[in-house]
Amino acid sequence: MSETGIDWPSDDASDSQNCDLQTSDGEVSQHATPAPRSRLRPAGSALAFVPFADWEPDRSYEGEPTIRYNVEWKLSVKNRDQAGESELGIVISPHKFWKHVLRPKVTDASANKPWEAQTTKLILSVTDYKTKNITKRGQKLSVDWLFVEKQLQEWSKFLNDGKKITITITFYYKCMDTGKPGRGGATVNQQADLEARTAGLGRPTCIRTALRRQPARRLGTSPRSAAQTPALTFPQPSPPPS
Repeated sequence: MSETGIDWPSDDASDSQNCDLQTSDGEVSQHATPAPRSRLRPAGSALAFVPFADWEPDRSYEGEPTIRYNVEWKLSVKNRDQAGESELGIVISPHKFWKHVLRPKVTDASANKPWEAQTTKLILSVTDYKTKNITKRGQKLSVDWLFVEKQLQEWSKFLNDGKKITITITFYYKCMDTGKPGRGGATVNQQADLEARTAGLGRPTCIRTALRRQPARRLGTSPRSAAQTPALTFPQPSPPPS
């Protein structure tokens, strides 16, 4: 047991305490009171997540008896990373982190884009050479966070030995083709493809705009070349002598 002796109650346990106790007849008991919960963790028990209501995002939980893990996430379109970030030292449950932190970031990254969530790939890993990675896939933004939470609780024993737990998650999006031509005759899908290509190269917005507006040229013809090329003239035949 840690020297601090702090036991972080789970979010589910906190919610259950707020429910009314019922008798066998289904009526609310007026005399029954919930038994007080111990704030001490039994020796040898697994670590726990910090309840979201008690979480302080700017606080360092280093050395405290909590489950700590890292998240490496990215949003990918046409196999090109469009957004992503490293989230370090997370102590709340994965489901709470997704609901209150990660999902808003993914939503903002895909806002006003002709993209649609396709699949999600999640990899659980721990820096223990005897433990293999676990890979899960889901449709759109679906993730079995209950499974992830249970797996992290099982791996929490490695944290006492200085091991690190990491969740690597990739959100795969696809470009939507509405069939409507945009500026310069390009469809929405073509513009999205251009956006995905130039975003990965880090090109400025002005270059992407110029590429969109550039018209398609046929081989050997252009208004400027046609205006600068002189017309060919041939001598007229002389009339026959009279």
